[in-house]
Amino acid sequence: MKRLDGISMTLAIVLALLLGHSPAWGQEELPGANYFGDAGACDGIIDPLDATQLKSQLASSSGSYAGCKPASWQVQDLDGDQSVSPLDYSRLQGWVNLSWPSGITYSGAPWAVIDADTAIDMQAADTVSLEAMVYRRNVSGNEAQVPGAGWGVVFEVVGGCMNARIEGLDPTPFSFGGKDQMVTEPSAFAYTGAWNGSTASPARVVLHRMGCIGVIQVQARVPADAEFDVAGERFGSQITGAVVEVNAGFGETLWVTPETASIGDGETVAFAATHSVIGDVTSLATWGVSGGCTLLGPGLVQAPEACADY
Repeated sequence: MKRLDGISMTLAIVLALLLGHSPAWGQEELPGANYFGDAGACDGIIDPLDATQLKSQLASSSGSYAGCKPASWQVQDLDGDQSVSPLDYSRLQGWVNLSWPSGITYSGAPWAVIDADTAIDMQAADTVSLEAMVYRRNVSGNEAQVPGAGWGVVFEVVGGCMNARIEGLDPTPFSFGGKDQMVTEPSAFAYTGAWNGSTASPARVVLHRMGCIGVIQVQARVPADAEFDVAGERFGSQITGAVVEVNAGFGETLWVTPETASIGDGETVAFAATHSVIGDVTSLATWGVSGGCTLLGPGLVQAPEACADY
């Protein structure tokens, strides 16, 4: 990892012992549950200050969420009823006291599901936006899909053309590098935004073609806390979405290459034909030769003395 997890500081020793974590927390943004339940400066750590902000939000709608993504009380809607209530405060107090997750399972089907387009066409564009939304049942377990706000969704190229890259937040940021560390790599992440009624605000990243043609396969997931060292135990296991297939276009190129650069008179050389989408098409291609050369079979050419150029 890029974070300097081995660093210790005198003032952080007690915290590190209690929470089982390094003092590098709060200096960067992480995928998954980083902002879930957080408040104020939103440092990724659940502490008494977060409970104080939720108490202010309950009393007079004056809680501060300026440092969170999104900057909304919705990141403290722990029970999924699209409001904050004394029940959320009680659960958050449990988290402050290291009771994880205070009677709630916040991960895995059927609690949460990732919704994303499963077929996207880039056509002639070099980039395309990818979106995914996390929905969950509320604390009563009803079937209504409740948008999750501030959940860090990782997008990763998992198949097809592996040269493609994703532009978004760095899932393994540098310690003390601050927020908004952006990368264009095989994987990147983004946070779900604030919802408005039943309208969700999905996590968004940008897929770069990087010369790819054919299909690019991308998968979205909300990682468990342990994968990226997110503080606490808010998300115990991973939530995985379906594989999204992006059509990057089917431009076709055919390469014909000989097995050797030169041969003598009367010798035979084999050629290979490679299609940019299909692959090896030596046995499928229609072959022809000129200049006095002799075609013996698919890709197999004999070069008598009269064959000057083949």
